[in-house]
Amino acid sequence: MVILVIVLFCGVGVAAFLRPYRVFRRSAIAASSAIALPYIIAFTAGPYLGDGAGMGVAFISYVCAAVVLLAALASVIGAALRHAWTALRSNQR
Repeated sequence: MVILVIVLFCGVGVAAFLRPYRVFRRSAIAASSAIALPYIIAFTAGPYLGDGAGMGVAFISYVCAAVVLLAALASVIGAALRHAWTALRSNQR
């Protein structure tokens, strides 16, 4: 599972490095959505869940939010590296 998250992190970072157009705005939207995701799931699915399913649903929604936050962080890092690399290349000429 950890290897899968590392591969996802690197893949999203490379994709943001290759095409950094509006990555910061999209990452901010993804991060705010990931923070709101557990609350929305708890509010909408709460009445349909039994007594024993509360903590399991909470852990699943927290893991999904963490994966989205990691992907947003990876894309921000990739785009920032691309902008820094472009700035350094333009100064060398």
